[in-house]
Amino acid sequence: MGKEYAEGEWVSYQLKITRSSKLWGQPYFDIKYNFYQPSSDAIYVDGFDTSLAYGFQWSTEDLLPNGQDRPDTLWGTHIPTPEAGETAGATNIINFMDPLDPETQASPSKYRYFTVEGIPWHTVTGDHIVLFFRAHLALDAIWSARLEATLPRELDGNEFETWTAPHHGSSFATGSSRHFLLEIPGVGEKAVPIPIIYYSSEPWPEEGRATVAFEDLPMGAGNDYDYNDFVPGVSILGIYSDEGLVRLTFTFDAEARGASFHHDFNMLIPADTFGSGGAYLIEYFETDGSLISSTSSSFDNTADLDLVIFANTWEALPPNSGQPWSGNTYDGSGLQLGRRTIVTFEFTTPFAFDLTAYSPEYVGVHGDNLFFDPHLYVWDTGQVIHITDSRLIVVQTDWEWPEEEVGVWNVYPYNPATGEGVTAGDPPTFTTYWYTETPTDEKWTP
Repeated sequence: MGKEYAEGEWVSYQLKITRSSKLWGQPYFDIKYNFYQPSSDAIYVDGFDTSLAYGFQWSTEDLLPNGQDRPDTLWGTHIPTPEAGETAGATNIINFMDPLDPETQASPSKYRYFTVEGIPWHTVTGDHIVLFFRAHLALDAIWSARLEATLPRELDGNEFETWTAPHHGSSFATGSSRHFLLEIPGVGEKAVPIPIIYYSSEPWPEEGRATVAFEDLPMGAGNDYDYNDFVPGVSILGIYSDEGLVRLTFTFDAEARGASFHHDFNMLIPADTFGSGGAYLIEYFETDGSLISSTSSSFDNTADLDLVIFANTWEALPPNSGQPWSGNTYDGSGLQLGRRTIVTFEFTTPFAFDLTAYSPEYVGVHGDNLFFDPHLYVWDTGQVIHITDSRLIVVQTDWEWPEEEVGVWNVYPYNPATGEGVTAGDPPTFTTYWYTETPTDEKWTP
């Protein structure tokens, strides 16, 4: 599957079977695949798409072209998977996710397989059929937390509903041995072609993770500018085909909260930010990595889109300092993990979109020119803190924030030798790369 794919993604495969093939006319055939790598304790594929739109299907149409990873409506005929809860038909996927070798939860089978039965070869008038399916790359956040039993039946046919053994996700696998192999009865194996679309990826920021930090009092009301009233981390990954951006994933983590006020933390995508509409999926995760809920919808890129990331910041990060309003802001309190929200946009039409255009020299300290608006609604005052507001800072690194009631200039003081740092004030004055200065001991320490 290569290094161009990330955990949790769907990887599309298609197999063209011609009339001259020894497979033609067979009542069934198996497709096996690498499931587990013992040396890295990594799970590769933990399920398949079984939906009507993009799940298993066969077609007499041509192969999908490079750049199209999902079939159009009416391209093919859906193949039901009874073990995933579907009603069986004349053509089915059976032996779904079955292991090839004896296994235990601690030592899974290296290979699993599924069987395609009942292809109606006699109805085909052309010279070929195409089999299409989408494999799901295992998430470390699920498997390492022993949450594989929570995977939905539609994904894995409840293959892991009793499993509790910890393993790593697909990103821990080494080498390029994640293969699919076609088993032809009486003939042997044949490799299934690798993914039908070449993807490249681009992170934002370049380091892979940024931090947004807030002060929540009204201006002039005594902000201490420790910028830890609410601190979410964010990482963004763009997935590109040859034609442009096809998918954009935001991952938000609640990292610190030092405020008696309550808030909502939202993300606004202004109209015309993206060159295409499509669909989005929001997944909300508990502090232990378990899924709380998810929702999906189509979106119009010509209209504003405002999404709730954390509906209540007090719930997003539990307290750990003896104060109900503080999480990860008092020294020596230990590290309290927060909730996570993942937002994935799938675009109908690829378009040009350069994430490197939002590096620090182009995006101001307070988020000026950023393509999305991570904003905080303060319940107690009714104010909304948007980008460009001096009570919000965007730090393009995994930032070390000040401890409680310590002004940011005490942790990153202006350094004349480098010309970088923060100068005290109401509000403070920041240089472009102020956060590259070595923080003082007044930063928060678990």
